[in-house]
Amino acid sequence: MSIDFQELLGTERFKSSVSEELYVAYQADEEKIYDDLLVQSKEIVRLGWLSGEGYVHLIEWYGFYFTTCGDTGNEGPFETFEDALGGHFDHYVSQPELDSDVLSLDQLKKIALAIVDPNGEEPIEINGAEYELKNGELVEVKE
Repeated sequence: MSIDFQELLGTERFKSSVSEELYVAYQADEEKIYDDLLVQSKEIVRLGWLSGEGYVHLIEWYGFYFTTCGDTGNEGPFETFEDALGGHFDHYVSQPELDSDVLSLDQLKKIALAIVDPNGEEPIEINGAEYELKNGELVEVKE
């Protein structure tokens, strides 16, 4: 799957969010819309795994959500944050690392619980702090 710019351009919500001049430019040049998406978007959360071997960035741009991933490519637009989570944040990930300046620790823990093996003993990193799974809850590892 990839980013469907035609779907994005076809939404009234996107069209009303940008100037008419910019909208016309986007219709004429998908590379421009892609470049602007990457430069202007706001990162909501980053998920890495296996100590940096893979990653997914969930980003927001003009009220739509997208994912960029080194393994599976870029996807979107998604209408909601929850829809965007569904593709990459709903299956087990080895040694997950979640980072966000936007989401609360509780929101990040909820995401982490959805992607860690409930029987696993692998480290889980959230915003640079290490956590472990104990009795179905994430507990920060104190050194």
